[in-house]
Amino acid sequence: MSSECDLKQIPPHQIKVEAWQHFELVQTAIEEVDSTSDHSQYRIDFENLFFETVAEAEQKTSSIRVNQNDTSVRSSDRGESVNSTSSDIKLAPLNIPVFGGKFTDWEPFKDMLIACVHTNDGLTPVKKIFHLRSSLTGDAANCI
Repeated sequence: MSSECDLKQIPPHQIKVEAWQHFELVQTAIEEVDSTSDHSQYRIDFENLFFETVAEAEQKTSSIRVNQNDTSVRSSDRGESVNSTSSDIKLAPLNIPVFGGKFTDWEPFKDMLIACVHTNDGLTPVKKIFHLRSSLTGDAANCI
């Protein structure tokens, strides 16, 4: 199991406790070695900053969870899934005219292909090539 997976399993409050304990341990060791300086103000400043940061992180995390839940509820009301992607949506087949190589048919074919396929960000490059190949016949199909 990787350390990334292990970290995901540790509850956030346990991470905070471990971080605080590590600071306490290191700061105490520094104070024991360097008894000439007054480390109490540094300890107080760090403690204040640590707990302010933890509180801000918890607030942002809570806010994100609330927003995700609101979005999920609104999407569920409309019968949609929040996690669905545009490539998962089933669309009606594209009706691109067939191009066989005649010069007079080129402009309408090109315009339709660009409008329906080339500029469609929801299609992968493989799907775009598939649409192109399926729209060609005769000499035009043999060129690809």
